[in-house]
Amino acid sequence: MNRRRFVAAVGASLALAGCATEGSVPETDDDVTPATPPSIDETTTEQPRTDPPPGSGDRETPADGPRETRDGAFAVGERVGEFNPMGLAIDNDGPDERTVRLEITDTQAEAVLVEKTFDVSSELRGELRSPTDYEIRVAVPAEGIETVETIDEGVFDTCNSYGTTISISRGGEFERETMSTLVACDADLTVSDHGSE
Repeated sequence: MNRRRFVAAVGASLALAGCATEGSVPETDDDVTPATPPSIDETTTEQPRTDPPPGSGDRETPADGPRETRDGAFAVGERVGEFNPMGLAIDNDGPDERTVRLEITDTQAEAVLVEKTFDVSSELRGELRSPTDYEIRVAVPAEGIETVETIDEGVFDTCNSYGTTISISRGGEFERETMSTLVACDADLTVSDHGSE
């Protein structure tokens, strides 16, 4: 028997396999009794497990302090109205894990919001939720390198997605890249008054 005939015969027999029992009455077993439902005392109710909303961690933090997000990164501040948060990423482009010291300061309020050390194998992700001016200090103490970057309040808006990535190269140089979508926002929307009329 050649291969095509064999495959055709197997296919035809499978197609007809369900037809042989059509019209038959299913067997019943009168000796089988249904199980009694458990009494109220025997039942337990489990609350469904849900992931916490972004920015809510298991530990308490100050109102504007960092909060652990689900992916182990951080979130700074509270969202204000419809303003989108700014993504912040620290990328380690080196071959080995680096211990990175991150300090984020709200320069308008003159308050340090984050002062924490992270072990970064490839990337650290977070977000800045409140529109304000930020100073971001990234240091690798073991290598004696540091950079200070600033984020202006004016980049926060309600219609774009935006973020800043600070990369640490293999050789210990820092590179900053800021990206944003280019959606036109409402012209009447202002974050704050900078003395313009």
